[in-house]
Amino acid sequence: MIFDYLQAKEEKACKAKKPKTMAACQERLGDLIAYFELNIAAGDRREARRTYVEWALTRDWWTEFWNAEESDHDDTDDDALAAVSCSKPGDLPRWLQAGEFIVDLDGIRARCVWEPTKFSKYLSVHAVDQNTPFISETGKWSHHYPPGQSPEKGDTVAAWVRDVVAQKLMDLKPMTEGVELDVPGWVPPRTAVTYQVDGQTHMLM
Repeated sequence: MIFDYLQAKEEKACKAKKPKTMAACQERLGDLIAYFELNIAAGDRREARRTYVEWALTRDWWTEFWNAEESDHDDTDDDALAAVSCSKPGDLPRWLQAGEFIVDLDGIRARCVWEPTKFSKYLSVHAVDQNTPFISETGKWSHHYPPGQSPEKGDTVAAWVRDVVAQKLMDLKPMTEGVELDVPGWVPPRTAVTYQVDGQTHMLM
């Protein structure tokens, strides 16, 4: 309830600063993404929350401009937003960027997909190698985190996600035989021939 009240108060203040164009929204989003990183590095949760609210509103305003100017723009406009809001596949995203990257823990690899939205932060974790145990029999796991749940001071997305995956990997399960894995083309081929569980080394089959 306190978070809802503060969010409503901060939304009111942010609406007075609404950008005038779609291009201005894109520029603001880039600034806010960088600023949020600084908030987290400094451990300033109050300012991080305010920045998150402004970021969510600015994305909504960008969509309004997009819909209003639908006949006047092309795919390059959407690409421009994606360049700000998403990291390249395989690269580490910032907190307010969507992205997917590989986490490798003792030879067990996971493709982690991070997607911040106005209403939650979404993390999904996918196996990329057959014949290794994983955090679920289906080879995938996901969870929604509420927007009021802030990361710890100094955390990066990669470090935070790595901790989440490491905790889940403490309860490994054999994947269901024949399960199909969703492995995009950007995922590099596996080079390791072993993985470790509880300090014991296992050979890949």
